[in-house]
Amino acid sequence: MFDSALRLAKVVVAQRRLSVVTAVCTLMVVAAEVYTPLLTKDVIDRAIGGSPVAPLIAALVAIAVVRFCFQFGRRYTAGRLSLSTQHLLRIDALRSVHRLDGPAARQVDSGQLMSRTISDLSTVQAILAMLPLALGSSIKMAGVIVVMLWLSPPLAAMALVSIPIIVVGAWRSRKRLFEASAAAQQQEGVVAGEVEEAVRGIRVVMAFNQQGRECERVEASSRTLYELRMVVARVMARFQPLLDQLPKLLVVANVALGGWLVHTGSITLGTFVAFASYLTTLTAISRMLSAMSLRIITSMSSVKRVFDVIDLDALLRWDDPVAPAAEGPLGVRFENVVVPTGDPSAAMSCVLPAGHWLALTGPPGSGKSALVDVLGGFQQLASGRIMLTSDSGGDVELSPAVRGDVVCVFDDPYLFSASIRDNITVGRDVTDADVERALRTASADRFVRATPDGVDTVVGESGMTLSGGQRQRLALARALVCPPRVLVLDDAVSAVDAATEQAVFSALRENYPDMTVIMVAHRESTVRWADQVIEVTQCSVGAGPSTSMSGVAAAPKTSAPTGSASDQSGGMPRRGHPAGIPKGGAPRPVVSADAADSSDIPTAADATLRALLSTVAWPLAGVVALFVLSVLGDLAFPALVRVAIDHGVAAPTEQAKSTLLWVAVGGSALVIASWAVAVASTVLSARTGEQLLLALRTRSFKHLMSLSLDYFESTRVGKVLTRMTTDIDSLSSFLRTSVAQAIVAVGTLAGVVLMLLVTDTSLALVALAIVPVMGVATIVFRRISARLYTQSREQVSGVNADFRELVANLLVTQMYRREDATLERFASESDRYRRLRLQSQTAVSVYFPGMNALSEVARAAVLGFGAVQISRGEVSAGVVISFVMYMGMLFGPIQELSQVFDSYQQSRVGLQRIQQLLSTKASVRDEGSNPNAAQCARGPLVYDDVAFSYGGARSAEAALDAINVSIKPGSTVAIVGPTGAGKSTLTKLLARFYDPVSGRVCASGAPIDGFPIDQWRQQLGYVPQEGHLFRGSIADNIAYGYPHVPQGMKAENNTPLTDTPSDDLHNRVVAAAEAVGARSTIEALPGGFDYQISNGSRLSSGQRQLIALARAEFVRPSILILDEATASLDPNTEATVVESLHTTLDNAAEGTQRTSVIIAHRLATSARADRILVVDSGRIIEDGSHSELLAQAGHYARLWQYSGTDMPQ
Repeated sequence: MFDSALRLAKVVVAQRRLSVVTAVCTLMVVAAEVYTPLLTKDVIDRAIGGSPVAPLIAALVAIAVVRFCFQFGRRYTAGRLSLSTQHLLRIDALRSVHRLDGPAARQVDSGQLMSRTISDLSTVQAILAMLPLALGSSIKMAGVIVVMLWLSPPLAAMALVSIPIIVVGAWRSRKRLFEASAAAQQQEGVVAGEVEEAVRGIRVVMAFNQQGRECERVEASSRTLYELRMVVARVMARFQPLLDQLPKLLVVANVALGGWLVHTGSITLGTFVAFASYLTTLTAISRMLSAMSLRIITSMSSVKRVFDVIDLDALLRWDDPVAPAAEGPLGVRFENVVVPTGDPSAAMSCVLPAGHWLALTGPPGSGKSALVDVLGGFQQLASGRIMLTSDSGGDVELSPAVRGDVVCVFDDPYLFSASIRDNITVGRDVTDADVERALRTASADRFVRATPDGVDTVVGESGMTLSGGQRQRLALARALVCPPRVLVLDDAVSAVDAATEQAVFSALRENYPDMTVIMVAHRESTVRWADQVIEVTQCSVGAGPSTSMSGVAAAPKTSAPTGSASDQSGGMPRRGHPAGIPKGGAPRPVVSADAADSSDIPTAADATLRALLSTVAWPLAGVVALFVLSVLGDLAFPALVRVAIDHGVAAPTEQAKSTLLWVAVGGSALVIASWAVAVASTVLSARTGEQLLLALRTRSFKHLMSLSLDYFESTRVGKVLTRMTTDIDSLSSFLRTSVAQAIVAVGTLAGVVLMLLVTDTSLALVALAIVPVMGVATIVFRRISARLYTQSREQVSGVNADFRELVANLLVTQMYRREDATLERFASESDRYRRLRLQSQTAVSVYFPGMNALSEVARAAVLGFGAVQISRGEVSAGVVISFVMYMGMLFGPIQELSQVFDSYQQSRVGLQRIQQLLSTKASVRDEGSNPNAAQCARGPLVYDDVAFSYGGARSAEAALDAINVSIKPGSTVAIVGPTGAGKSTLTKLLARFYDPVSGRVCASGAPIDGFPIDQWRQQLGYVPQEGHLFRGSIADNIAYGYPHVPQGMKAENNTPLTDTPSDDLHNRVVAAAEAVGARSTIEALPGGFDYQISNGSRLSSGQRQLIALARAEFVRPSILILDEATASLDPNTEATVVESLHTTLDNAAEGTQRTSVIIAHRLATSARADRILVVDSGRIIEDGSHSELLAQAGHYARLWQYSGTDMPQ
């Protein structure tokens, strides 16, 4: 903890000028505040003695003005310092992410990473903003103690007794608070990770109708977070109220002892008033420092978590990486290469001359993608080496230094939420002609020109608005805009049709004859472009020149890399999770306090915002009532002082003793009562706030899961995370504390005004004359700050989304060596947020010190007017003194209301965004009531004059138009055609991700929108292009579509499936994997079906697709939808998968076969289908069997010719 605090201090001190100015302003404010009570003392003594007080009143006004100037400086510079530090830490966090290599990146939990750069970084900014105030309060405490010792050593000695007690109490609470808050913050990262995972895998969640499961999982994690935060609240309730109330006892003792000293003539009444003021200040400072110290302690875990991110580093170490020669083509030489987890006895050696093409083939998990990672410098070999060779000599070993000369294009095309131009250039200095040439070579120029703004068209996050083939071609164009000398394609054209693939490779050969190409291939049409082919198997590699898949098997064998790509440690020692960012859930709370019983938490899953508030109406009323009791106790203290002065100090000795004794007893009783109220309010306010937070989060997430796919395709994941974290937290904080505080402040204000009027009407009129000025200032501040808060909140949402996207696209940034450029662009956006916040900070820095200055001026006016009345004998000194104390309580609520409004301004934007989310309606309405979805799904499927456009209107550019087709039950239909033709859209309509603009989709003659969505999707097995997997075991992922998975299978419990009593379920999981040919691949992994994965990032694309196929097979669907779901499989594995498509349903009585709809660019897949639909430009242009379409010699026949595929047996 202390190391993190020291590092943070170094970051702050490095901003020397700001730090110095902040310190100077803080010291000047402290000097003004310490000196003011001495002037008040002189005013009282002079008034009693009949001397003039006008110069002293003028001095009080002057000090108020000076204090205003330096308070402005302190607030502004403190805000600037904290925001600048937040900005620097955010940039450092991204810089550390850029350092990660493959093994390190796979060990970082993205949910934890986002939580630390959003919530924890905001916490760090908040504590830095209040740090100058804490520092000033500490200095002020020292100054006050010195003055108190000068005024009255006996009274000062009594007051100083509390300080060691407070320090010891704060110190003893440190460890427990830190541990409890660290556990809660870790769990907050878990919740953020689960939200992110569900949003990223939303197609799978929807297709398997598992929104309810995801809601239950997020709610369970949120309830755990609730319990952990209640542990923190209970620990705070043990310490903070005691530390807060202890100084009040000293105030009571001061009133009694000080009154007696005045009575005996040891000190003057002015000294007594000044001492009371200083002691009140000391009490306030003690309470403030107590609260701040506890808050800083609880925030230190956030500081540590942020520095854990900044400390992230690569796990691999490279020996003096050297870049290749500056000019000339490069070849590649493999020397006894063994990929990570490969068999050392089977090593690969081959030479690839410059300008030659090499194809890597083999089954899933054989090591192809691991070899691509090595070629890109993201991984190291288990043994051997790979050399880049050139005619000029000076061969160079592969390392990250070769990036740019060697460029990898991955099967999963990483795109940014930016324009097509920006995605291609990624900040490189290229011309429009370069972009056009790259697009043309990648066969992407036509579809780009067809977009609304051409190369300036903005694609959605990860390119979600584009088809898979379009995304892949843009990723290829990005690699070619600055042509590399070695191009590595990891199945990078798997989602394009054979004709487009032919055009792409032809253009590559023609335009870049000296470029060396290494490609992972699963298609016959891809392999035939290679000069050499290496078949990678689990323990062997076959190498030699070939132009067909069948010829590879007979080629001479060389040693082979082995093992799976699932563990790519590069042979380096495992070092654990980088920099303390662990995977999984939060640690168990180490505090010996029971977590809250979650049974008393209102579910509120079906509530509106108003209903959400009503769920905590009584607890909220209880919090308000406790605050009111606390305020009533505070209101009683000035009355006690008045009684002590008027009826104790000036009374005869016996009466003085009696009065002062009763004042001491009554004051002590008030303190004890206030302590009990504070303990109760600490726990109750925390419980109320966390209940609201839980209800808001679960309600918002449930609504999020009810939305249609179009929302997720148009909203960035980072922005969704901001709504589910920052926005909800700020709104909950406002509702938890600020609403109650506002009510209490209004009540206190009314009570104090009443007491002022009762005490002395003329003095009250003087005091209240300043209130209209405050009201006008508040209105102006509200208008200015509302606009600035809205802008800054929108900007930080974008910054968070950018950070999340940059983390997701880390490979692209590193591959093109754009770390510095990306960092600069991100820093610019982060700095824009900083500048927006500085503008609002300027308004705050004027407003709040202005309120303080006005209150000081009003107090000076009351003192001047009261002194005149004392000299005339019109009021007693006790009245004026109690009146001044009440005035402190008058302007306190006004300032508190201002701070509440400041909190409201921040939460208002969050409230609007949450309301916007909750008011967003699903575009696909779930209004069906036909209960026969299961029976109808086994009948014919019909597209009846279907038209669709993503704009939602018939006049918009049509993705589909005039689609009329009927699919027989039990048949297998393949959909082929160029990328962007509308193939995936056809399956999205069938899955009801979207509804047609016109026409209808029917099953057994019944419109599918007449079925409840959940019942219809239960009949489907869906495998999307990306093959998304969730955290947990492979078995958990395969069984994802199971309606009611036993608790033991839940991934978050980390319980292996095979350990559960559900043997039938286990057998069904294994059977599903075996049906699609995935069992041997899965069982080859460590732990087999219990192998733990993280979003599939440690598996090859083929392995991910096999698991996704098994997941679809597991639910035994009536309708199977495969959207390019076998593109990353080798032909033998694919043949097994396709054969399984003809498996009959597990219902012998029905005897019905499964209907399968397959989108395929590998024509060997479509050739096995009963029927083939050729789609182009949103229309079906050909329809028939494989042989019929070949006979027509049309579009399909040309594709078949380009593919070079043999007729499947």
